[in-house]
Amino acid sequence: MLKLLGVSDSVIMEDYLLTNETLGPKADLILEQLDEQLTPLQREHLQDTFIASADYLNAALEAIGSAYPSWEDYFEQELGITAEKRERILELYLE
Repeated sequence: MLKLLGVSDSVIMEDYLLTNETLGPKADLILEQLDEQLTPLQREHLQDTFIASADYLNAALEAIGSAYPSWEDYFEQELGITAEKRERILELYLE
């Protein structure tokens, strides 16, 4: 959504990585509650799902960038968001 609204990649990354600060304590609590029910490998995999990684976001942005000529093409082909819909979204969310 942020990309659709024209937010820069650096701001998107900053926002994404805030997940670690806001979700971290909750994730620790969940893992603690499930600890006896999980194998070490299961715990590791579950823990990985709670971590926002710059590498993961960079890989996703890179994959989309290499698969589509533009973000507009991605929005339209993958998400069905046409230029008209994008304009309407921008009107709704931006002043």
